[in-house]
Amino acid sequence: MKKYLIPAVAVSLMGCISISQLLNLSGLFALSAIPMPDFSNERSDDYGRVKIKLGAVDQLGGPLKSVLNQIELTSGMKTIEIESTEFISGHAQGNLLVLVDGSGSLESIGCASCPTDPMRHRVEAVIELASSLHECAPEWSIGLMEFGPRSSSGFNDSLMLVDYTMDTFEIESNADELISDGGTPLWDSLLETLDDLSIRIEHDLSDHASESEPLVDEHEERPSKNSGRGLVVVTDGEDTITLNTVEKVIVQAKSFEIPVSVIALGEASDLVFTSSETAVEDLRRLADETGGFYATVSMAMDLPILSDHVAKAYCGGHTEILARFLDVPDSGEQVDGRIWLKHTGLSAPFGFRAP
Repeated sequence: MKKYLIPAVAVSLMGCISISQLLNLSGLFALSAIPMPDFSNERSDDYGRVKIKLGAVDQLGGPLKSVLNQIELTSGMKTIEIESTEFISGHAQGNLLVLVDGSGSLESIGCASCPTDPMRHRVEAVIELASSLHECAPEWSIGLMEFGPRSSSGFNDSLMLVDYTMDTFEIESNADELISDGGTPLWDSLLETLDDLSIRIEHDLSDHASESEPLVDEHEERPSKNSGRGLVVVTDGEDTITLNTVEKVIVQAKSFEIPVSVIALGEASDLVFTSSETAVEDLRRLADETGGFYATVSMAMDLPILSDHVAKAYCGGHTEILARFLDVPDSGEQVDGRIWLKHTGLSAPFGFRAP
């Protein structure tokens, strides 16, 4: 990621922020931008509101924490007010499932935006996510599964390509086994993989229940020693062949306290002109209500970069920003904006389609 030189005069403007903190900053990235469902409803308290999740990188791969009051948002001539910011800690260890769409639309024709990933950038993305996460937190156990045409014993719509492992090479050497064929049993697969992941998490918790952890200086910006958990689903569209619903998946994920993050491309991404309104709405809800990210790309070639950002957020933490557009975009309008860290030159783009 590009690094910026910070002029010495800017340092004096930052008040309580130390020089060392400024010099360590090297980049910002937007993980998620989700407008509230009533974003376009003038009678709602959520009129013009959007939730943005922001990650950052310093020389040690850590997050922004003590500079939250220096963040500002811009979007053309529109006025945006930041209502609140909250830092969410990352984790030094945990269990993460990467669940990848295996439907035919990824590499075959048949829809307005198909094929969505003929060059198989999702394979690179899986490798990047695993290697980036293990680089900053090697004790994360990562599983790789595919949903769609194939299944493993004990599953109906999901195939285990790599059982949960801390070995990055195992993920790298098996990611190319991902295929593209058939329909999209998204909700069925999520229900059964969430159930399996919850069992593994409970097993790990019971194994480590008696272990004590060393005290950590509260001022150190290091990943939390508490065990993390998550499911990242990579998908290019809406569920096409199951009878289950996103509501049921959300209820199950919340009951297991597993945040579900979405890496969306093709019709699942609100950055694509031919996006599916149903897919976007459902996947936004899934990520927002379970505490995950709705991370999107307009082109599949950007998947590896986005996956690197998601990995850094799992180990280093991220910031949740609740903001309100005072000049509210029209329903259906593509909104492009930028997050700035004042006086540093550091910024990151964000975008979403107004509901």
